[in-house]
Amino acid sequence: MSDKSENSYFPERLRAIREKRGYSQHELARLCEFGANQISRYETGTHDPSATALKTLAHILGVSMDYLAGITDNPDAHILTSDLNVYEREMVETYRREGWPGVFRLGAERISK
Repeated sequence: MSDKSENSYFPERLRAIREKRGYSQHELARLCEFGANQISRYETGTHDPSATALKTLAHILGVSMDYLAGITDNPDAHILTSDLNVYEREMVETYRREGWPGVFRLGAERISK
């Protein structure tokens, strides 16, 4: 992975994989049972998905949540918990429970220490 900000992976990867699968934003939103404009909000980076929404998107698009979130560059790969150190596991668990706001909170806590 590059030095790119973690926040920029999701919008770019969502758009790229959606287009690769041949879905319009509206069609993907319908398949995921999201509001009509939600995919546009995700792709422009104005909204971050909840863990549940990320899981739904990954399932519908046939890629891993790790790929959409920028954790791995392989769309089919899943990182095993045993491959992560204690801080990485904490971040993943926080993301799954609280989504991006929780990860940002955790990061802010780490920076302030």
